[in-house]
Amino acid sequence: MNNWHPSLASENPGVGVKLKLQKTSGDFQIINLADILESAFINKGYEVVNEGLCIRIVGTDFIVTPTSVKVAPKGNGWSTTTTIQVDSQLAFQKPIFEFQHESADQPIQSILKGFQNWIDYELSVLLDVIEENPENSAGVAFRWQTAKGAEVRKVTFGPIIWFRMQPNNSILEPTGHLFCRCCMYNDKRISGALAELLRSERVYGIKLFAFRDQDGMTSADCRVNGVAYNPGKSALLEYAKQWAQNGSEYRKQYLSFHTVSSGTLSENWQKL
Repeated sequence: MNNWHPSLASENPGVGVKLKLQKTSGDFQIINLADILESAFINKGYEVVNEGLCIRIVGTDFIVTPTSVKVAPKGNGWSTTTTIQVDSQLAFQKPIFEFQHESADQPIQSILKGFQNWIDYELSVLLDVIEENPENSAGVAFRWQTAKGAEVRKVTFGPIIWFRMQPNNSILEPTGHLFCRCCMYNDKRISGALAELLRSERVYGIKLFAFRDQDGMTSADCRVNGVAYNPGKSALLEYAKQWAQNGSEYRKQYLSFHTVSSGTLSENWQKL
């Protein structure tokens, strides 16, 4: 077994894997977030090893470290903010982390919910970096010549999270079809804002989030390896302004950029 244990990225605001919570009785409870993350992995069918402060995913060199950022009462329940950081000595030049913002009746429920959503919507995108043809993976690949020769950059489209207050399945995207996992990246404003990252040789995990309320006010968030990326945020704000008015709406997706050989592209991939 590899005994290497990573440190948290300097940009990761997490304060630790163990969380101290005060019960209504006044006593304190120590919660190990690695135990909660292990439960989330097992619930999703993954084979993992819990090393106390981090989780190793069997069959990969991924080391996954959960941390607490904020846990606080909210109304009759709890609001939690955590991070999950993934380290890979083989695949990543630097750690990739992302935030989980959730709420539930109890703090452990909220944290577990965030971890399960990360597994469902983001982990598969990162696993695509190390797996030649992962199941249900799709995206687009770009080929061009560099000083080192021909290069193929792969954009993996993660599952979409989409909410519209007034669903209307007759409204098509500018792409000519209903909103799907290709639509956010294929918006020229968004792909243009990320073009510099695509031309790089580094691995990136990219979160896209856009929101517009029923009065037309917009907000957005774009993060690259967990760090705020303002060009992407600006593009997402403009993107949300052009949506058809159907009440409040938000769209969220996770992408990855990485370099591959053209022979590793499956039939699900569009080559450009």
